[in-house]
Amino acid sequence: MSILLDSPTGHAVDIGCGGGIYTRALTSLGFDTVTGVDSSLPILEVAKQLHPTLPFHHGQAEATGLASGHYSLVYCRALIHHLNEVEPFLSEAFRLLENDGQLIVQDRTSEDCFLQGSPSHIRGYYYNLFPHLQEIERKRRPTIQMLSSTIIRSGYEVERVETFWETRQTSSKQHFLQEIRARTGRSILHALSDHELNKLIAYLDQQIQDEFIEETDRWTIWVARK
Repeated sequence: MSILLDSPTGHAVDIGCGGGIYTRALTSLGFDTVTGVDSSLPILEVAKQLHPTLPFHHGQAEATGLASGHYSLVYCRALIHHLNEVEPFLSEAFRLLENDGQLIVQDRTSEDCFLQGSPSHIRGYYYNLFPHLQEIERKRRPTIQMLSSTIIRSGYEVERVETFWETRQTSSKQHFLQEIRARTGRSILHALSDHELNKLIAYLDQQIQDEFIEETDRWTIWVARK
C-alpha cells in the first residue's frame, strides 16, 4: 500500500472493514483519519473493541451515509465478490472521493482462484477435487478485464492493475485441517456437504506432506483515480 499510494494524507475510508485490521494498517501510513465502514453491526462491535481509538461507521457499501467529496482514498478488500452488483458501490466510492482521490480495490479474480493447486496455493485443490465449485466462483468473481472495464465505465481512470501473493497464515497442518473442517474464513466451503467436506479434508491431508505449511493466496489490486 505504501508503494501504491501517492500521498497518504487527508481522510481515508475502508469499506467492508470487517474487524478493522486494514483500517488500523492504513492509519499507520499517515492519513489524518481512516474510517472503517461495514454493514454488520456485530462485526463493527468487535472492531470497536479491538481498535477503540479508530472511527467506525455502520453503512452499506452502496450507501455509506458519509460526506461527499471528503476522502482522498477509498479502499476495499475482499468486498467486490460479495456484492450482487459492483456499479452501485463504485458510484458511492466516486461520490465519497475528493477530486483526484484514489480508489484501491483488492480482491481475488477468477484467474487468481483457478491457479493450479499446490502446497502453497491450497485453494486450487478445492477445484481439482470439486469442479462444480468453479461455476460458483465464476458467478461471483470477475475477471481482471471485466472489473477494469466496469471501473472505467464508472468514471475512473485506471492507473495500474497488479497481482501479488499474500501469506494467509503459517501453521501446522493439523491446525489448518481443523480450520477447513470449521469452514473458517473460506466461504466457498459452505457450498460443500459434510460428506464432501470430509472428502476434501482427506484429499488435502494426502496432498500436503509437510507438517507445517505456509498458505498463500494470489490477489489482484486495482488502483484508479477520480
